[in-house]
Amino acid sequence: MVEMVLLDITQAFGSPIQLASSWRWNNTDCQQGNVVVAVNLSRQSLTGLIPLSFSNLRDLKNLNLSGNNLRDSIPKSLKTLLRLESLDLSYNNLSGEVSIFPPKLKLNITISLEDSRCISNGDMY
Repeated sequence: MVEMVLLDITQAFGSPIQLASSWRWNNTDCQQGNVVVAVNLSRQSLTGLIPLSFSNLRDLKNLNLSGNNLRDSIPKSLKTLLRLESLDLSYNNLSGEVSIFPPKLKLNITISLEDSRCISNGDMY
């Protein structure tokens, strides 16, 4: 299952060579076999949208997609990641609202507003 999710994510980013060349990704942290708890894809020259497949990594605690050229909005499906503690989307070209996460989550969200057009309505913390 986890392998299929990682493959979906790689395909959603257009199968960039830096991801496809390391099937088990050097930039993932797994616990107890196939449980992915962290993904760090910062500064990988990724373009396009944030893949919806990230929401299938139910045990994900840390997701770093900073320093890429991701566009559009943060997928609402990410709010289903109830173990997520850190989400770094800084230095991308994102837009839209960021207050999509349940207030009960103790989530540290990093978004660079200089490079994105994100709007917070204040209730995400």
